[in-house]
Amino acid sequence: MRADIQGLRAVAVALVVLFHLSARTLPGGYVGVDVFFVISGYLITGHLLREVNRTGTVRLARFWARRARRLLPASFTVLAVSWLVVWLVLPVTARHQNFTEIGFAAGYALNWRLAAMSVDYLGAENAPSVVQHFWSLSVEEQFYLVWPLLVLLAIAVSVRLRRGRVTRRGLIATTLGVVFLASLAHSIIATSISQPEAYFATTTRAWEFAAGGLLCFPPASRLSPLWRAALSWAAVAVLIAVAVTYSGKTDFPGSAALLPVVASAALIRAGGDDGCRWAPQRMLGSRPLRFLGDTSYAIYLWHWPAIIVATSLSGGPLTVPAAVIVVVVTIVLAALTKRYIEDPVRRAPGILSRPAPTLVLTAAGVAILLALTVVPLRAAHAHAEAYEHRVATQIADTDGCFGAYALMNGCAHPFSAQGTDPLATQVGYLSRMPDPKHCTAEDVAGRQEVRCHVEGDGPRVAFIGDSHAEHLVEPMLLVAERDGWDLVVRTRGGCSALEDPDDIGGAGHSRRCEAWGREVHEELLADDRIDAVVFSLRPTTKKPSTAFASDRMAHLIASGRRVGLIRDVPGTEDEKGVGAPARTGPECVTGSPGRDDPCVRVDAAGRDWAWDAAVQAGATVIDTHELLCPGGVCHVVIGGTIVYGDSNHLAVPFAKTLAPWLATRLRPLAE
Repeated sequence: MRADIQGLRAVAVALVVLFHLSARTLPGGYVGVDVFFVISGYLITGHLLREVNRTGTVRLARFWARRARRLLPASFTVLAVSWLVVWLVLPVTARHQNFTEIGFAAGYALNWRLAAMSVDYLGAENAPSVVQHFWSLSVEEQFYLVWPLLVLLAIAVSVRLRRGRVTRRGLIATTLGVVFLASLAHSIIATSISQPEAYFATTTRAWEFAAGGLLCFPPASRLSPLWRAALSWAAVAVLIAVAVTYSGKTDFPGSAALLPVVASAALIRAGGDDGCRWAPQRMLGSRPLRFLGDTSYAIYLWHWPAIIVATSLSGGPLTVPAAVIVVVVTIVLAALTKRYIEDPVRRAPGILSRPAPTLVLTAAGVAILLALTVVPLRAAHAHAEAYEHRVATQIADTDGCFGAYALMNGCAHPFSAQGTDPLATQVGYLSRMPDPKHCTAEDVAGRQEVRCHVEGDGPRVAFIGDSHAEHLVEPMLLVAERDGWDLVVRTRGGCSALEDPDDIGGAGHSRRCEAWGREVHEELLADDRIDAVVFSLRPTTKKPSTAFASDRMAHLIASGRRVGLIRDVPGTEDEKGVGAPARTGPECVTGSPGRDDPCVRVDAAGRDWAWDAAVQAGATVIDTHELLCPGGVCHVVIGGTIVYGDSNHLAVPFAKTLAPWLATRLRPLAE
């Protein structure tokens, strides 16, 4: 037990907690996770090397059982409490995402779930779940599974190659070196392609564990205590600098992670019992920091659920007194967890000290947590399906008062929230897929690409855009079927086909979007049967793309096609706000119980660059705000159903009721 390493744990957890409490105060505090990874790599590699020196091998079952006894009792406790919090405290609209992520956290695969969702255009705006912080624990557990296998592989190869040239220890070090270089290179490349996905991936973080592991193979020469103190203070300065200067805009991990990783490795390498009295390790070994280091695992487990609950109860960002209370509660829960759960299980005699029973109990714990999440999730999906069947008749009745029909038909009380179903709206939105009779969907680099074709004897109409075109696919299909159009649909999440590549950047997803847009444009020009092209998109680029979009639409018009643009929907109350999280449509309703017309707001949106480009090109603009914001006032509930599934995408039931309105505005283009 090295006191300075326990103190370094305290620093790491303090960085993470402060970052989560106030990212503005410590925007780069997330590097505390990287400090943990380096520490874990050093300690676990040292443990494995000592076992190899004693026994010549690694006893996998025993190693994994020790890790399970050390980590799982506390994590299972926090996951179980988090489940109760989701059920009893958080709003019903939070259950689907939270139960899903609790299940992934129980199986220690949450990082891969978050990596996928971070590049899923429909899921990227999800609010953080109560267990989102388990992503880093998932990475660590995967490290614990793979690391001893790599050591065993190195041992096996060394046996085959040992003829005085290759030593077992040397080959283990070489293996770690290969992992370090390969993973670092992958991290740099993956971060440049898709930073959100790379942030959570195990393969982009493995080099950080390897960096810690390589510290177990010290060079022959050793620095003097004075030089080690100087190196340590330089490392402390680097950690402070990155914690203050890094932010969510930093391309991380990639090469940016080198600074906190190297600084952490330097502090570990320079530490020890014979250091200089002026070295920072003396301070790291102080009793308060050792206490925080000893409880750092439990602190990490508890701090995030405490923040989520406090934020939910306060209804907004935490004040300083509330943040202090969260910290105190977290430390108390962590101390109790360590004393009454972690330590007793880890030191338990008898059956719990044996590998086989430990691993069986681990599997049972995972199974119970998975069951607790699967059951309510299945119930929620069944509820959403029942809701869709229930409103299908109302959607078919275009003379009724459901959804947009309430405004078209002049129904009384069109904005009443009575009868709305937030849970069904949300789950239906999250699980929606295009009509399989006409459409196919393919995942391309984490973005859904939809292709549809409705065969008809009438004019051929092409419908092109991003996910804000996709949420209009259902009503467009209905229009095509009723009017006999030959409709072709091409949509891809996050790709508008009208944005200038110079405006959206040149890396990763932006390059793929530019290529997709060029491909679609060429297809439109090559198909002589196309009579009209309709675009729909979310104009999110900061720079104006007016000239590029106008030229692209004018090119289509010059080729004999009629071109239209469906203006982007207004979104929910906070969707266009700055510095505040967007409220989803279901959240608007659940957050205003018994209130009609929740999240109503004045339509302050002006003409965007897409509108200007359409006008310049001579295209027709179809303004959705005319319907969704009658009289200049935008609504989230219309005709007894919720307009948006999230903050800016239409819910499927409401979207289908737009078909008659769209038909009247699109017919001049199609004729």
